[in-house]
Amino acid sequence: MISLRILVFCAFVVCKALVVEEICETPLATAGLCVNLQECPSIYAMSTDFGSQLTLDRLNFLIRSQCGYLGNNPKVCCPATEVAR
Repeated sequence: MISLRILVFCAFVVCKALVVEEICETPLATAGLCVNLQECPSIYAMSTDFGSQLTLDRLNFLIRSQCGYLGNNPKVCCPATEVAR
């Protein structure tokens, strides 16, 4: 019975850890959340805009926005006001 409780508790902790976003600071020094790239409209649009020239400033902004990975998917520091929760 004790081992079942431990297993349930551990599963809860692991599942909860997977959905918590990390607080971060964006390249523009505003409060943000570290989320999957696809969940951040402005940075996703910037990273998929193949019609515009990739300037050094834009490239540096994208690089500085990166805050981790979830598997092979990049995470970016998205302004908190853009993150839909």
